[in-house]
Amino acid sequence: MFSNHVTFKHSDWLMKTECEIKQIMIGRSIGFMIYHALFALFSFQSRMVGPLTTTTAWVLTGAHLSLFGGFYIWFKITGDQVAQFVKQSKRQQGPSSKSH
Repeated sequence: MFSNHVTFKHSDWLMKTECEIKQIMIGRSIGFMIYHALFALFSFQSRMVGPLTTTTAWVLTGAHLSLFGGFYIWFKITGDQVAQFVKQSKRQQGPSSKSH
């Protein structure tokens, strides 16, 4: 009843999906880094005059800076994986695209 005449290689679809997922992960890690950097800055600024006590402000600053560091590592690893994936897919598609 519903026939789909579009043909594609399963591996092409899978590669595009994996690349899109990795790009989304990079975007999320950047968003998390911005959030934690701003929160650490707010916590640091409110050490003496803000609504937080000095100890609480320092603990929150340290916690959010460590989370920022974790997301930076995630960003670097995911970015390197995307670069490696793109380079590998270009190598695989190189000879086949010239034959068409």
